[in-house]
Parts: sequence; structure tokens; C-alpha cells
Amino acid sequence: MLYAPDQSEAVSWATSEGKAMEVWGTARIYDAEQNLASGFSDGLWMPHLGYVRNPRLRKALLASLKQSPSFSLLTHTRVTGFEEVDSRIVKAYAHIAGSGEEQVLRAGAFILTAGAWTQQLLGPLNVESGVAPVKGQMLQYRLPKPLIDSMVLHHGKYLIPRRDRYLLVGSTLKYTDYDKSNTKKGRKMLQISAVGMLPDLSRLDPIRQWSGLRPEREGGLPVIGLVEPRENLFVNAGQFRNGIVLAPASAHLLSELIMSQQPFIDPKPYRPRLDPRELMEATRASVS
Repeated sequence: MLYAPDQSEAVSWATSEGKAMEVWGTARIYDAEQNLASGFSDGLWMPHLGYVRNPRLRKALLASLKQSPSFSLLTHTRVTGFEEVDSRIVKAYAHIAGSGEEQVLRAGAFILTAGAWTQQLLGPLNVESGVAPVKGQMLQYRLPKPLIDSMVLHHGKYLIPRRDRYLLVGSTLKYTDYDKSNTKKGRKMLQISAVGMLPDLSRLDPIRQWSGLRPEREGGLPVIGLVEPRENLFVNAGQFRNGIVLAPASAHLLSELIMSQQPFIDPKPYRPRLDPRELMEATRASVS
């Protein structure tokens, strides 16, 4: 991370958590990455930081789930509503895309993990999740030869080199409701940021541009827990740009709440229906 704005806090966190993190100056930065733009004199290096290829993770997760006889998956199916009796959700209704067929889903507990679309499901139940969609656009380059070996983050934009000589550049942040269209402005912004970190990219054109919707939540923390006053409706959403990173801990916490087990961390900061002021107070209390 070049010119980390919260460097001292990051180093303190790494020290307290036993994580490897080094403060690098000019010499160390350019010894490691000779092709970076000139002028970088300060950065943080995390030697054990890596990345996950999302499509491969999804395929691996699905393959693992299919080994369970109790697992089933409905694709291209949209949940349209719930039936509630005595503070319990007894049914969920869904429609299969391209047909008029309606599915009726019954379960002892229902979990909403709809990401940026979470509020669309909770709104009809008069619940405010605080989760909203934020569009992020990305670019992909095909490199004739490797230019960097490490991931580079600078001013909120990042470069991710892959072993197959593709380089990812991300990402923009735009509040556009549910619009996922690519824009020339977003492409130009990412190209300028990419060339600012890696000048050799000025001679190349991106081969791909795409976008997705990330679930941001006001206050910065995800919403995880029971959707009161319902007794069997739970939510896990709002991880924003850290979905994969936070997924294991989020699932761990939610499973403990569903099973009425002792949570491994204080669940209050993530509880649904906290307003922003309560959220910040709960966050400060959990840290102190």
C-alpha cells in the first residue's frame, strides 16, 4: 500500500494481532517493483497478503456444498415475498425466471444473504437494513510480459497481477442504484490511476471492462443477526468491498446466533435495526 493514510494505526493493529507488516521507504519499494512510477517514497508491505479468484472460489464452494445430501440450489429464481404467522416466517415465495412457476420454500430459519439487494427483501417487512448498492467498475489488461509481482494499492485504486499475465485494475465507486452499466468515464478514471502507478500500461489498452454492485452499509459495518421481532429471520449482508475477507467470520457469527450458542465476538455492533448513532456507540464499546 503506497502512502497509506492510516499507516501508524495499521502498524499498531498488525503488531497487536501478530500480523507481518513492514514500513518501506523508496529503496525497498523500487527494489521490489522496478516498474512502478517514480516518486513513491513511503508504503506498507504485507508479505502474506494474497487474493482469491472469485469464480474459482465459487466453483469450489458449490462443489463442497453438493456433497451434502441436504443441500439444494435454485438458480435464476427470485424471492418475491414472505408469509408471516405469529412473528415467524413460515414460507418464502419465489418465481423462476422465464416461467410463471412459483416456488414455495419452507424452513425452520430463513437467512437473507442478498448482498446489494438485501433492502429489496427487507423493505416489504418494514425493516431498514442500511444496505445500499454501490457500483464498482474494473478493467483487465493482457500483459506481453510481467510488469509487477505484487498487488499495489494507491489512493483507493489497486493493481492485481495474475500468473497468466492478466492484470486487474480496480475500482470505481459510484452510487447509481441498481445500474451496472459500464461507462467511458469509469474506464478513463481507472486507466489514469493504473498508468499513474504503472506507466508501461500507457502503451496498452484494456481488453475488458465490467462492473458489479457492492453492498455498502451506513456506518461501515455489516448487518448480521436476527431481524426482530421475527423469531426465525436472519440477515448477513453489507460487507461492501470485503465480502470474501469477512465471509468466514460473518458465517461463524451468524451460525452461532442461529444455534443460540455463545458468540465468539460481541454481536451488538452488527445487529439489524441499529441506527447510525447506536452503531457507532456499539462499535466504540466493543473496541474499548
